[in-house]
Amino acid sequence: MSGTKEVFDVAFIPQFPDALFVGVEDGAVVTRDGGESWLQLSVPVELTQKFNIVRVAVSPTNPDRLFVAVNSVLYRSEDGGATWNTFSFNIANSVVSEISINPLNASQMLAVIQRIQS
Repeated sequence: MSGTKEVFDVAFIPQFPDALFVGVEDGAVVTRDGGESWLQLSVPVELTQKFNIVRVAVSPTNPDRLFVAVNSVLYRSEDGGATWNTFSFNIANSVVSEISINPLNASQMLAVIQRIQS
């Protein structure tokens, strides 16, 4: 990555052995060449907010299905990060602390919500 970014979470992309999907302080980045080059994904996060937590996940069957959780908002892309759908859990003082995709049925995703101290 050019410069230094705070890393919150990392996920392997199973279909690409040299690929990593990384949750960082301003959204997410991806590499498919073992870190030689990085692409900042255009996750539509509000950059003025404080990032308490960023979690990332990749579908085990579809490398274009990406999930990014920033605080209590979940972003989903079905096209490798070109466009995003947004879902807010709207639970005060909470964050998505974990994302897990069912390896036997990739259409099922589990998000763990954790309360944080205000």
